[in-house]
Amino acid sequence: MFMTCIDTRTLRLLALALAAAGTLLIALPAWAHVVPPLLEGFPPRPFSSDAQLEWRNIEPWSGLLGTPDCASQPVPFLPGTAPKSYCVPSLPLGPESPDSLAAEDSTAVEPP
Repeated sequence: MFMTCIDTRTLRLLALALAAAGTLLIALPAWAHVVPPLLEGFPPRPFSSDAQLEWRNIEPWSGLLGTPDCASQPVPFLPGTAPKSYCVPSLPLGPESPDSLAAEDSTAVEPP
């Protein structure tokens, strides 16, 4: 018989995945039974179409409008809800490097 070595972390993740799947198998039928009667009398509403949305390039770390100097990605907004300020490329945005965090932390321990 072929045996593999599985560490404790992998076993915990597997148990968590199985528990989530079991919960879904129980919760989904209950949801499907309870929700439709609650929604009676409410007409279905379609989602906003792309024609009704404003697309703006947003710098993901600041949530501000992107510029050519700031990396950005297109994000949809309801009309009038997009940010009005632009990102400033000179500000440090995003995750800090582990080295800069350790320098500020007085409890940092040097690796052996």
